[in-house]
Amino acid sequence: MMQCVCKDAQRGGWYYNQFVGTVFSECLYYPVDYIPLVCGLISTVLWMFALMPQIITNYKNKQTEALSPVFVVVWLAGDVFTLAGAVISQQPMTMILCGAYFCLNDVFMLSQSYIYRNNSSGGRRSSRSKSVATLCAVALMVGGTIAATSTSMSPSVTGRTLLSENTNYCDYESDNEIRFILGSVISWIAGMLYFFSRIPQIRHMVSSRSVEGLDVRMFILCVAANTFGGAQFIAKAALSNDFNVQKWCANTLPFVIGSTGTLVFDFIIITIYFRYGRLPTRDIEKQ
Repeated sequence: MMQCVCKDAQRGGWYYNQFVGTVFSECLYYPVDYIPLVCGLISTVLWMFALMPQIITNYKNKQTEALSPVFVVVWLAGDVFTLAGAVISQQPMTMILCGAYFCLNDVFMLSQSYIYRNNSSGGRRSSRSKSVATLCAVALMVGGTIAATSTSMSPSVTGRTLLSENTNYCDYESDNEIRFILGSVISWIAGMLYFFSRIPQIRHMVSSRSVEGLDVRMFILCVAANTFGGAQFIAKAALSNDFNVQKWCANTLPFVIGSTGTLVFDFIIITIYFRYGRLPTRDIEKQ
């Protein structure tokens, strides 16, 4: 990993952190500057394990009837567009690898749904399974195409290196207008996908009136991860010395909506889970 430098070696007697700058492309000086970074790291770690409880439960039960396939597909689409956005905005490789890991988790859970549903139907492919597989393939193809296309958009700029000065700045941002517009569009698509992803799951739970096989710990971890994620975006904006409203609304606001906005839906899912989970089957059927 190539080391980078910050334009200001120090501010107010505080030197920037070389490790943070190289790994996370952030120029941090004061102790308070680390608040967004810490919130972001906590959110990322929580997301790394968020799907594990449900994946393990699916494996033990050999069924995924508690999950809406549309919910998982939309979630995957959001992660794919987020990954494409990370490539386009030339995020550090660590961030890109995290995005790829999240996509793999989604694909794994979708594959569980595809396999277990087919097994339960005697090996016959249902139309829903085919639709899920098609939507999954389309999401991956679209995101991959956008990410691949973006690599040839700015041949004069390599990574975070300013060729005119031959200096690798940690917080360098490309001034490519097409890249900025495309990144903004992808950010809003990803944010809206995250925001609306819970609705199919809520409808599925209400219509089936059952939470059997659903691991509520997944959504509890989602609440925690989204809370820290939202705090990261808000804290970073509050602490910024060169806050740009237009740029923030274009690139960051959709992720604030996609993180903090989904908290309402996650709480609804958790409420439904405990409501139906505590009721006997005969009482649920009467409702």
